[in-house]
Amino acid sequence: DPWLPMIVIAMGQALMSFNVAALPISMGGMVRDFNVPPTTVGTAIVMYSLGVSGFIMLGAKLGQRFGSRLFFQSAVSLFLVALIIMVLSPTASVMLAAQALCGLAGAALVPTLVVLIANHFRGGQQAKALGWLGSARAMAGVLAFLIIGTLERFVSWRVAFGLLIVHALAILILSFKL
Repeated sequence: DPWLPMIVIAMGQALMSFNVAALPISMGGMVRDFNVPPTTVGTAIVMYSLGVSGFIMLGAKLGQRFGSRLFFQSAVSLFLVALIIMVLSPTASVMLAAQALCGLAGAALVPTLVVLIANHFRGGQQAKALGWLGSARAMAGVLAFLIIGTLERFVSWRVAFGLLIVHALAILILSFKL
């Protein structure tokens, strides 16, 4: 299927979008679980954002050096490990560290997604693929509010982030078809 790479790439974009959207949605549960003020949990959003913005150029450079597929797989693996730490985090400090790791993984994923599109698509297909990449972010944000909001409300924020572990595993498995 010529669009399988796009599905994998879009899933990578969705992983980052789900994660960042899940943080404010899950704030109430995290505040209760960790017995901390909302500002402490809000710091997780800052940690993630700093990781992405502070290291995106390094991520682009390392992606060039080691190859886009291998670097994509490494970034998804790091995101996976960070999400496992997130779900198992016993304290807010561990949760913050997990989000910092997610940010570093995001810094690696962002430029790699665009390079993977450039590697797999040409001409009009490439333009469509870039459009789908942008759409994936928006669709993931909406789905995050619905799915993660429901899980956080009725089950647990940890289960909501646990779904992201499954999502990351699926990306990793499918990435070998890139």
